[in-house]
Amino acid sequence: MWVLKFSGKTYYINHITSEGMSWSTKETENNPHTKGSLKFKKCYVGIDDNNEAIIRPLTEIDEARIRAKDRGHTRILFMGKKYNEVMNFFKDHGIKHTPIKTVRYACSDDKHICDLVNKKEAVYALLAIGGAGGMIRELNENEIYWKFYDDKKLLEKYEKGLIDENGNEFDDDD
Repeated sequence: MWVLKFSGKTYYINHITSEGMSWSTKETENNPHTKGSLKFKKCYVGIDDNNEAIIRPLTEIDEARIRAKDRGHTRILFMGKKYNEVMNFFKDHGIKHTPIKTVRYACSDDKHICDLVNKKEAVYALLAIGGAGGMIRELNENEIYWKFYDDKKLLEKYEKGLIDENGNEFDDDD
């Protein structure tokens, strides 16, 4: 088990991979729990469903995501068949959102993604029309749909059928 500390939080991780990142050491001789640490600067830390972390250089897309999160934005997803109902709810309740991006894939229903810009409005919307079987749901940062909103190239790969919903490329045999 490894300990990662970033953004004021502590995470206990099974495995850590660092891709193309330089680091420095910091000795903490007087600390009874650890004698030192590794320090990374300007990096992105992602934690997957297996509780494994990857540390890589911070990109412009990462910085945009962090800025939106720092401003209190809540990223949501809703299905195409619910588009009018969701838009009417937002309009009727004065809920502000960022531009809506549509994800199209083969024979499936369109999916729409946007950020709700006010945290209180987002909580209200998620309680009123979210939840199990609801019209909207909050996206987590590790979901591919979250990434589609900021990364146009990734979205294009998905819409062309070059990657699956986990971001994995299809084999030539598929």
